[in-house]
Amino acid sequence: MALSLAAVLVITASVHAAGDEEAIKQAYVTYLQARIDRDIPAAQAASTGDDLAKQFLELDIQRQSYTRRVLKVGTQLKMSTTNPAATMPEPPKISAAKLGDALLKDAQIDIQGDTATVTPKNAKKGFGFKRENGVWKADLYQWQGPAITPELVKEYKENVPLLGELADRADKGEFKSSADLERAMQQMEMAVRAKHRPTSGPSTMPGK
Repeated sequence: MALSLAAVLVITASVHAAGDEEAIKQAYVTYLQARIDRDIPAAQAASTGDDLAKQFLELDIQRQSYTRRVLKVGTQLKMSTTNPAATMPEPPKISAAKLGDALLKDAQIDIQGDTATVTPKNAKKGFGFKRENGVWKADLYQWQGPAITPELVKEYKENVPLLGELADRADKGEFKSSADLERAMQQMEMAVRAKHRPTSGPSTMPGK
């Protein structure tokens, strides 16, 4: 029996939808792996957004990388107080494919033309994707995380370099104890707050 035109169109649409879902899942894994590896060019290639969003992406990955370096040194310093010969083992490499399989299992994928939202089971918010020149990519403005604003990017531009300087000092062995490193982190946080402290209006200092 020959299929009607309507039936053919339904089957064709189903095939395309299934193909899109697989492409979106792969786009999810590709972007996730780039973030795990802290690979800025790969993350930029796997995502879509304007210049502001791309700036945020680069700064956010730098922030994560610097933070990891500082935490690694801090952990090593704490270990050395009880066992000077101890060395911290490298953490196991995270597989985005395995993590993606777990996160995407039973996920809801809503495709609307060239945009899509992937909502993992029991999640309150989904991950956004856009099709750009036929390729599905993570939509930086619709990805889970802080809302990307000019104010946030400005703050990151001021603060991330400070964290990078702290990471460099930690890597060079400038800090002899975890307490020294913690004090340096507190000083950095104070410097950050000072940058964003209002310069006008009534003082909030005691006795002023």
